[in-house]
Amino acid sequence: MSGPPLSAPILVGVACMGAVGALARLLMGVALSRAVPGAPATATLLINLSGCAALGLLTGLAEVGAVPPTVRLPLAAGLLGSFTTFSTLSVEAVELLSGENSVRGVMYIATSLIGGLGLAAAGLALGRGLRAGL
Repeated sequence: MSGPPLSAPILVGVACMGAVGALARLLMGVALSRAVPGAPATATLLINLSGCAALGLLTGLAEVGAVPPTVRLPLAAGLLGSFTTFSTLSVEAVELLSGENSVRGVMYIATSLIGGLGLAAAGLALGRGLRAGL
C-alpha cells in the first residue's frame, strides 16, 4: 500500500479508525442478524458489499485528490479494513458448502465475489466522477 510515511499520527489514526470499524461491524452484524434470523451469512455479505463500495469510493476520491493520503490511509486500512471481513466470509462459506444446501454456499461465494467487485468498481467510478464534476 503506497501512501504517506507511517508516522505516529497516521498509526494512531489507523488504530482509532480500526476500533470504530470493528464496533460498526459488530453492531451492524447484530442488527442485521436480528432482522434476518438464522442467516448470519446475510449480515456478513451486506457488510462486505457496503465496505467494497465505500473503499472504491474512497479510492476514487483519493485518486483525483479529493481525499489526502493522510486521511485515506486511516479510513481505508483502519475503518474499512476492520469493518469488512474476509475471514468470516470464508468460514461461513465453508459451513454453507459442507451443509445440506451447498448451492447456497456457492451462491454466497459468487454473490460476495461478483457483487464485491462490481460495487468496488462502481464506487471507484463514482469517486472519480464526483471530483470531476466539482
